[in-house]
Amino acid sequence: MSETTLLTGLAPTDGDTGPEVTPLGEGRMVRENCWREVHRLYHVERRSKSEIARQLELDRKTVRGILQETAWQPYTRTERGDTLLAEHATYLRHSLRFLFTGRLLPSPS
Repeated sequence: MSETTLLTGLAPTDGDTGPEVTPLGEGRMVRENCWREVHRLYHVERRSKSEIARQLELDRKTVRGILQETAWQPYTRTERGDTLLAEHATYLRHSLRFLFTGRLLPSPS
C-alpha cells in the first residue's frame, strides 16, 4: 500500500485492493472493489481463503468475514452521545466543513 493511501485514505489508482485507511491510521472495512475481488477469487477461481489473504495482503479472518457477508456495506461509525464533545458535534462538523471546503455554509440549526 502506498504512503499516499496511508496518509490520505484515498483509494489508490494502482489497483490495490487492500483495506482502506483513514488519515488517522484507523483501519476501516474493505473497499467495495476488494470485497468483489475476494468473492471472485473464492467463488470463480476456487482459491483458498489463506491464498486470497496472502495475495491481497489481508488477514485470513478478514477474508472469512468478507465471504460470510452476502452484500458489501460501507463502514459507518455510530454516533456516541457520552463524550465531552457530543454537545458541540453540530458546530464542529460545520466548522470542519468550512475548513476543508473554504465555503461558508449556513449555520447549523
